[in-house]
Amino acid sequence: MNTDFEVSDKTTVEWYTPPEIIRPLGEFDLDPCTSDIAYSFNKSAKTYFTKKDDGLSKEWFGRVWLNPPYIQPTITQFMEKMALHNNGIALLYNRSDNQMFHSFIFPVIDSIFFIKGRIRFYRPDGKRGEQPGAGSILIAFGKNNTEAIEQSGIVGHMFKSINKKVALQTSIIF
Repeated sequence: MNTDFEVSDKTTVEWYTPPEIIRPLGEFDLDPCTSDIAYSFNKSAKTYFTKKDDGLSKEWFGRVWLNPPYIQPTITQFMEKMALHNNGIALLYNRSDNQMFHSFIFPVIDSIFFIKGRIRFYRPDGKRGEQPGAGSILIAFGKNNTEAIEQSGIVGHMFKSINKKVALQTSIIF
């Protein structure tokens, strides 16, 4: 997925989730792809892995917070692992028309939450970035994570998955 057009500052691919997005969602056990700088901003989970730790090669456990790097093939690899883990919340740009969503996200998710407005992420220097070129979504893997989003107070619209098997069959028919 080419996301070059989605950022106003092309000097970095490092964008950190504001704490006001993560904290209302409850406590997470693991953030498999963050950095020490990002963690200092948002304290995303009890345990976290940095690029140096290689979160893709590690065992994932518990409730996962995931804001993956928005570059290919890394974003697809992290999202596929999240779909297999199937317990947590992922934050992505609202680009749900791509192959990644149709191949392994839609068949297993419990809900998608479309955040109202656009998130101004933090840059590595600690300043807020400009408004991105796309809105963001929270993807819930597990009913408990759908409930956490519903109770978070974050403003937006929730769409819950129907029976996952039916949803998968429907996507194959069309």
